[in-house]
Amino acid sequence: MSAAPPTKIIINQTDNIGDLVLTSPLASVIKASFPNCKIVMLARRYTKPVVECCEAVDEYLDWEALDDLTDNEIVAVFKAQNASAILHIAKNRRIAKLAKKAGIPIRVGSNQRLYHWKYCSKLVPLARRNSWLHEAQLNLKLLKPFGIYRSMSLKELIPHLRFKQNLPLPEHIQKLLDPNKFNLIIHPGSHGHGREWPEDHFVALINQLPSDQFNIFITGAPKEEERFKKSILDRCPHAQNLMGKMSLEELIGFIQQSNGLIASGTGPLHLAAALGIKTLGLFPPRKGINPRRWSPLGTQGEFLVHKRAFLQSCLGCRDSIGCACMAKISVAQVLAVIERWSKTEPVSAVA
Repeated sequence: MSAAPPTKIIINQTDNIGDLVLTSPLASVIKASFPNCKIVMLARRYTKPVVECCEAVDEYLDWEALDDLTDNEIVAVFKAQNASAILHIAKNRRIAKLAKKAGIPIRVGSNQRLYHWKYCSKLVPLARRNSWLHEAQLNLKLLKPFGIYRSMSLKELIPHLRFKQNLPLPEHIQKLLDPNKFNLIIHPGSHGHGREWPEDHFVALINQLPSDQFNIFITGAPKEEERFKKSILDRCPHAQNLMGKMSLEELIGFIQQSNGLIASGTGPLHLAAALGIKTLGLFPPRKGINPRRWSPLGTQGEFLVHKRAFLQSCLGCRDSIGCACMAKISVAQVLAVIERWSKTEPVSAVA
């Protein structure tokens, strides 16, 4: 532990949206122990709206803007931060190297990355790949050098999400939501970041939900609209296509004001859970990408997984599309969850 409390900590999290959401409890736990400590999130440009939702984060630092600079220019930026420490969550050799060159006193990283032995001042035993801990729990291990690490259950971590509430929406998006129906978001794609539920399953699910009770939206990136046009969008005429129609800021606000969201292990799933709406994640049992590691963290986050398929079909599975384990999560199982949601029954957080 350092002799004096840290006054500013940079968190290196240049991964994707879901990773960033599950890093937010780390910032809050730091604040709980060091209330006067400033938290700077070093992140990718497209994730800035997510960073701005994290109430425990004081400042956003755009890594892509820095990455275009020379090493000496980045070192100057790091020095100007006058940070007490940097926590390396994302893999980035250049950031680790330049943080040391900038003289940041405490540089914490996993002992599983060889370059951390050269560039970090504090090494933490942290093997993510084979761990059975949740990603949010694993991140807390980086606090050991500050003497504030302790094992926390997922239930204990939920209050540390601290995502902003009552996010504004433009009128043309706000009016899409129907207060007399259950507003349900279906997010079928994952950009290859997770195993995906079969497209035919999504179609069957959507077409079994009565249009007089459910207001259904299909979300995704612009490129996904082209991919899913024939396989999902054209086959679900009563669902509203919002793929590529909203900015990330608008999507965050839209998720918060909706009633529920269904997706595989992708960014919007974790956003929905953190924002407190009913959230269902569809996962394979494969270690490292299963719900034990990546379940949606939130008071109404839950998941489905076909556990028995592991030895039969998941050992050789490498593709996000066509996963046999995902296909064995039935439409009936997902429908049962949605029907429970629509009856406004309370959903307990998965821990």
